[in-house]
Amino acid sequence: MSLLARYLLQRRVKRYSVLFVLFVGLFIFIARHLTNEEESDNGIYKDDKFPYEDGLLHSSSNSAYTFITDAMNKLTKKKKNSFLSPKGLSYFKDDERILKNWNTSSRVDKCKWLIRGIYADPNWNNRDILIGSDETNDKNKFHLSSERIRIHNYCFMKERIDPVQMFNELNISSTDAYDFQGRMFMFLRNVTSTDEAYIYPIIKNVRNGQVTTKPHTKLSPMQYNSNFMAYWKQESKGRGIALTAAPKDVKLLRSLFKVFEKLGNTYPIQIVQKGGEMSPTMESLIKDYAIETNQNVFIVDLSPVLDPDFATDHIRKFQNKWFASIFNTFEEVMLIDADVVIYTEPESFFNLDGYKNTGLLLWRDREIVDAKTHERCTDMAPYFEPALEEHRLLGTVQKYRLTGPSLETHDEPEAETLFDFFHRRIVTIIDSGVVIYNKKQKLHGLILAEYFHNSKQFAGCVYGDKEYFEFGALVAGEDYHVEAEKAVAIGAVGYHPPREKYYVCSGQMGHVDRNNNLLWSNGGLKNCKSDCAEADFEKMPKYFKAKYGTLKAVKEYYNGLMDIQGFVLPDVQKQKWVQYPDCQQFLYCAFITDPPEPDNKGKLVRFSDEEKMRYNEIGKAWYSGAND
Repeated sequence: MSLLARYLLQRRVKRYSVLFVLFVGLFIFIARHLTNEEESDNGIYKDDKFPYEDGLLHSSSNSAYTFITDAMNKLTKKKKNSFLSPKGLSYFKDDERILKNWNTSSRVDKCKWLIRGIYADPNWNNRDILIGSDETNDKNKFHLSSERIRIHNYCFMKERIDPVQMFNELNISSTDAYDFQGRMFMFLRNVTSTDEAYIYPIIKNVRNGQVTTKPHTKLSPMQYNSNFMAYWKQESKGRGIALTAAPKDVKLLRSLFKVFEKLGNTYPIQIVQKGGEMSPTMESLIKDYAIETNQNVFIVDLSPVLDPDFATDHIRKFQNKWFASIFNTFEEVMLIDADVVIYTEPESFFNLDGYKNTGLLLWRDREIVDAKTHERCTDMAPYFEPALEEHRLLGTVQKYRLTGPSLETHDEPEAETLFDFFHRRIVTIIDSGVVIYNKKQKLHGLILAEYFHNSKQFAGCVYGDKEYFEFGALVAGEDYHVEAEKAVAIGAVGYHPPREKYYVCSGQMGHVDRNNNLLWSNGGLKNCKSDCAEADFEKMPKYFKAKYGTLKAVKEYYNGLMDIQGFVLPDVQKQKWVQYPDCQQFLYCAFITDPPEPDNKGKLVRFSDEEKMRYNEIGKAWYSGAND
């Protein structure tokens, strides 16, 4: 062989060797990436002392997992053709291969079985949770809707399998991807393959009037609408602040914007509404507030997204908040109530460890140990967990098991709050006035939370929306963090001679960090959030005359600006929160000795002069928005 030929051969070998190494490297990278994705799905369970599956309920008769498990059992018994029928396996290719090799089968193959399993009940619909029947039925409907949402997430949101193609291959009678979406998401507007409009909100910049009505996508409406929730999640971008405001609360926005201005906020603000609530007068006020405070504010109208009947019948009061959480356009979100006051820059909330480590940060409520939820609510604990068959087939796990002994072995705040609710029956465990989350990571947990709030079986089990944020994340199998510090009473520090204790009485809950810095509070910053002095005085004249003297004095106090001097966190084992008639019974007092007894877990903190000045300057900014 000539030197030239030998040289060319060596170059060719070298070239192919490099390509081979690159190919192997790429293969290893992809394999590791896929492995890590599965580990992130299944790696958040906090306890390995007890087998996860012990005590899990079996899937119900009309569950997709029962359908698959029955098929596997029949195959094992070698009755290979007994379950083949036009309504069964004839729609699948290589059915036996998938069943025999379930753990190594592709997600697409598994999802074909899962979707066919859902349609084994041809009348299935997640709207069933809105209708009460008998307790057993309602519990099963609750369980089934949760598992279906997880199936949708597994197939179409995490992997973004094309539902149109899948349903074409499945060839299930009288259904398609659009029918599936309509049954899965009871709140979405029904669409078909012939619709020419995108499912998309009307987003209006209130300052310049610019309107957006369709997504930034090259997909056709047919493609985009067929897997709307996945594409909506994919489009989430940037950081921002989201909220919803009832007509009566619009004037609170001026105070909120004043605080944002004071803190130098640069994040866009989206006010999300279901459609029909925003009158021209309200929109004009919001525009004025935005211009006055130099805030970048948008109104997000969901009427093109939502089913109008569902919106009218089921999106009321606190339910509006779920749609603000789901249908803002941001990836990283500060979800905030209109009456919340924050005391540090919005950016700092996204830098808190609890958010950075998990993608969802929650805060605790006042520890009111005497406020109990009903036993029918805590009896739902097994139905918040995956069925045994789901755990075995998909490896579904959650951060904690609610049933069995494992929850009691943990002292993390997430475990404590769940134990307080499901075992001690304490109804107030989470304060959701501020929630920090990554929507791309937590969207299907928010959807589940909305379903729980609307469920006939779980209705009335919590106050408003608060605890559902934790329950939704838990049931979705997502990680999350609850701050360890419980809610405190903020305000002026007083002394109660008969009790020989110091106290703070407040209609607001404060939330502090581990270094006693005040982060946020809810309920505004007037001594009383609502204008209820006359109603209170007429209801209990002796009490209010003895405490305030005259109705005029009650009005002045109620409308006055809170003086933020410090806070008290009571040790409820020694001194419970005390609720007083003032402010329509929203005045809570926290007591503590100073210094606390050695075994007292409570805390009295007096802010420094510098801290008081900073917090009260923010208070003045809020108050100027309410009174100028």
